[in-house]
Amino acid sequence: MAMTDICYGRATPSPSGLLAAPEGGSEETRTAAADDDVLLQHPSAAAVGSGAKFEEAGEQEYPAAESERVLLLGPATSAPPSVDCERWRLTLAYDGTDYGGWQRQAGSGSGPVPTIQGEVDAALSLVFRTEIQTVGASRTDRGVHAQGQVCHFDAPRLWGPKAEPGLAHEVALRRLRRELPKAILAVSLSRCQPDFHARLSAQRKRYSYALALTDDVSPFEARYCWSCCAASSSPALDLTAMASAAAKFSVEPLNVAAFTTAPGDYEPHYHGDLRKAVKVTVQGEGPHRAVVEVSCDKFLYKMVRRLVGALVEVGRGRLRAEDLPSVSRRAVPTAPPEGLRLDEVEYPSNFTPPVQVQDTAETHSSG
Repeated sequence: MAMTDICYGRATPSPSGLLAAPEGGSEETRTAAADDDVLLQHPSAAAVGSGAKFEEAGEQEYPAAESERVLLLGPATSAPPSVDCERWRLTLAYDGTDYGGWQRQAGSGSGPVPTIQGEVDAALSLVFRTEIQTVGASRTDRGVHAQGQVCHFDAPRLWGPKAEPGLAHEVALRRLRRELPKAILAVSLSRCQPDFHARLSAQRKRYSYALALTDDVSPFEARYCWSCCAASSSPALDLTAMASAAAKFSVEPLNVAAFTTAPGDYEPHYHGDLRKAVKVTVQGEGPHRAVVEVSCDKFLYKMVRRLVGALVEVGRGRLRAEDLPSVSRRAVPTAPPEGLRLDEVEYPSNFTPPVQVQDTAETHSSG
């Protein structure tokens, strides 16, 4: 199979309004290896820079601001209706500090809102050379992190003149890691069953929340924990009382209506029943750190952060453990987003998890 040149660079608009060759593009030209060649042979082969805009159900995807690289083979196109598609499953880790959450958002007057989903969709569209729109397992909020976010997407089945079995998942994963910004890591990627749905197939999700019990927090940790005892007026936390209160959540299903900031946005099909079996644990990690772990089938908006806020109030002596089952919404503060991380999404065993490809040369950290 012949090797194909791919040219990356900063595109400039031509008088016709089309993208012209990038300045200095010849210096950034790279040749695709033979195992990547199949990617370039689809009849509708086209690519999109991460600054492209897509439409879905009347919503405009944000243009990714970080990268201006454009694959100079034309704009991305949606797969024709006649093209047979297959479903892919992707696991992601990311630092959510500088993003407006997972979900795509329409731009405001001050410009586009960068989101994790927007970055991922743009990068996947480069890799698969067609419009890709992911569906995530969790709509993590602005500033929230993940090491086990799962999403799925559909892409055309055939890549190559008579490609079988098609684009290798190892090749797609390597290319995706190249296109994503440093704050986002594609952990694993592979084809999956056509009935797999990242959100609807999930059985449980597990989150962790990191607490710093001191004001002595390294700047390398500050993005990933809540220094809840930093203020001089904040009393030291009683972790034993917090652990005892956490255990009460796990005894029997609990009405979690007080642990959301948006009761009017409750969607039964998305959030499930208001009475939930929630498993909550509190564990100290040395003298100055603690971690709260929360797992449940479906979560309400900001539910984990408010559960943590309630436990911190118990640790400060402002709430009692026995108050939590009937606590009012006003008595529960919302913990800040930076300490929260989505760790794992659990699925039934019939949905085989994707194979994780270790490629240290192509991998960047999520920090």
